[in-house]
Amino acid sequence: LIGGGWFFFFIRVNVTYEAHSPFRLIPADLFIGSLLASALFALIWEVVQTAGNLMATQIFFWIYILFTTVLFVTVPWS
Repeated sequence: LIGGGWFFFFIRVNVTYEAHSPFRLIPADLFIGSLLASALFALIWEVVQTAGNLMATQIFFWIYILFTTVLFVTVPWS
């Protein structure tokens, strides 16, 4: 998560080199964003599982599945 955040916020080549706004998003940014979200929700899902809350476990599991699906669908754009 730390390395992905560092890449996304500090060394995106298009933003730095072409002097675009740092808030400009392109389709390739969806890949790194979904990668970060997938990793984050996997960690949250694991923590909620250890707490034993079944409803929260299912919710975070499906959010994790959503972002992981988006991650694999956006591979051609990366």
